[in-house]
Amino acid sequence: MFKAAATAFVKNLSVGERFVPNEDPDTEVDLLTLVRIKKGTFWTSPKYKVLQYTLPKLVGEKTFSPGENEKEMAVDFKTYRMIGGDVQVKAADVVDAGISADVVDAMSSATIKKKTVNLDCVRETFRGRTIKKDDLKQLKLTKHNTLGFVYERAYNTQPVTLTSVGSCKGRVSGSYQSLVNVGVGVRVETGTKYQVPENRTFAYSLVEIKVEDGKIEIPFETWSHKQGWLHDAIDNDILEKAREGIEAKENILNLIDKLPESIRGDVLKKLREVLEEEDALSELEDILDDGSGPPVSKAVSSFVDILDQSKEPKARDGLRVLVAALDALPLPLQGSLTSGSPETITVLHQLVDSLKDRDEPSLPGSVPAALQPDGRLRWAADLLCSSDEVLKSLTDLFNVPPEVLLEVLALTVMGVHKLQGGK
Repeated sequence: MFKAAATAFVKNLSVGERFVPNEDPDTEVDLLTLVRIKKGTFWTSPKYKVLQYTLPKLVGEKTFSPGENEKEMAVDFKTYRMIGGDVQVKAADVVDAGISADVVDAMSSATIKKKTVNLDCVRETFRGRTIKKDDLKQLKLTKHNTLGFVYERAYNTQPVTLTSVGSCKGRVSGSYQSLVNVGVGVRVETGTKYQVPENRTFAYSLVEIKVEDGKIEIPFETWSHKQGWLHDAIDNDILEKAREGIEAKENILNLIDKLPESIRGDVLKKLREVLEEEDALSELEDILDDGSGPPVSKAVSSFVDILDQSKEPKARDGLRVLVAALDALPLPLQGSLTSGSPETITVLHQLVDSLKDRDEPSLPGSVPAALQPDGRLRWAADLLCSSDEVLKSLTDLFNVPPEVLLEVLALTVMGVHKLQGGK
């Protein structure tokens, strides 16, 4: 719910190319906090990782205090998001009369202020400063990463109430319930409500840091937060856009078939281990993309060792598509797909085949437990069976456009199916 409110704040105040929405109110994003920015190889929307470092700490500066200024950005800001119908909202309390929505997220009224550091002072103090090799290594920067620091943060000046109401009056549809549960990252319960304390970061702006020969350079331009998605499907055919994306990458993904069948299960097992380690999936994607190394992560190192033993270098390209697709999925969804049973993944693969063939995917009468209405992978089946109309209604629910979400889900199912021995 907080993530939805932060995203709405960025979008509604027309600062989307400067401010990055914060995903978690408990993530401290103070001024001068360092943020690692990553752009993917196939899907280019940037990902942000808030680090436990600040710019002064990085160079051992203990006494630096930048000049700051503060101003109001919005007074009486409030927002709501509805899925599947119309709703009336008043100060984050959902009004019973007239509700026909499946799910509603709402935020009570708040004043949002922004605090900004003096960039001239920061540049003068830190440009040309040297970063120790051990500290630079801890940043885990690759050719696909860049580093930034927070020069501006937007925050609430008083507590705000977040409310989520699901299955209003029992009229929630099966498709919406499964997909909304995925979109918010937790199962929606009727009447979920909690308060966010004051002074929590809703969004932040960055200035990029260039590191050359261990020395800091700070450009004059601020970081532009452009999503990077080639997203024009809202006025077009979402399903067709997803099919085009799948078809464009399927031939590369099929190179997974070059892996010996005897080690495919081991590769999938090691991939699950990679997903359990923070930042390891991104590291694996970089290594498969350009051979950078040696791996820092033990899980990645173990994965690469098995792959090298196969002596099938072309298989790396197929796995690169699978890993990139996994990395593009929302975080809570990645592990559940790779740990799905062969029976479950086979049914999902059949739905992908129907999608590719331009049929109408539908679940058979008897399905594994994971695909039954309360199953942990039912969301994947519902998404693969969704119509354009349902997908359009979910546009604001995920960090990725619905056609891209459908594409990376399908490619992940196809790749996992191959590693499980499917054709």
